[in-house]
Amino acid sequence: MTTYSGKQISLLNPSIEDIDLSDIVHSLCAQKRFLGHPERCITVAHHSVLVAKRIDPNKPRLRMAALMHDSHEAYTGDITSPMKEAICAFCDCDPIKKIQDKLDSLIFKKFFVGILNDEEKSQIKKADDYILAKEAHLGYRPKDVPDWAHAILNFKDIETTINFNLTPTHVREMFISEFQRLTKAMILQ
Repeated sequence: MTTYSGKQISLLNPSIEDIDLSDIVHSLCAQKRFLGHPERCITVAHHSVLVAKRIDPNKPRLRMAALMHDSHEAYTGDITSPMKEAICAFCDCDPIKKIQDKLDSLIFKKFFVGILNDEEKSQIKKADDYILAKEAHLGYRPKDVPDWAHAILNFKDIETTINFNLTPTHVREMFISEFQRLTKAMILQ
């Protein structure tokens, strides 16, 4: 595949030199969550910033991991959970996860996150699920909110909002600003 920066990347054999922040930010700012189906939806980049902000601000490495948790989607696209499940059922394996895991490993290495332990993965998953449910509650028409989203949030949580009106330029600036702030905080720790 050819990326925004012009790099040629093999998804079967990516290297750390292939990983480029400008490619990640450009691609994630262009991809809508839920394949764009809700009435209102945000980009993968915006989602990633929101997930990072759910993590303890005194843990910049973990926050960076949360910011970058979907960065593999710059190279694979935002493949929905139902599609992943269908592929796994069809071929009795999970080839997408293997590719995404390899990309995550390279991305986390490139941006000094390293290997996450199970507790760290759990914290990011919890933050990710929370933001995912908020997006569903606030983006879909009330009658179309998926059942799984109701199980994650309580009514008090639904009252807080997500700004669905940010431009791609604004989201790009948010993502890069958060990335730079976390990089500096990680260096100072």
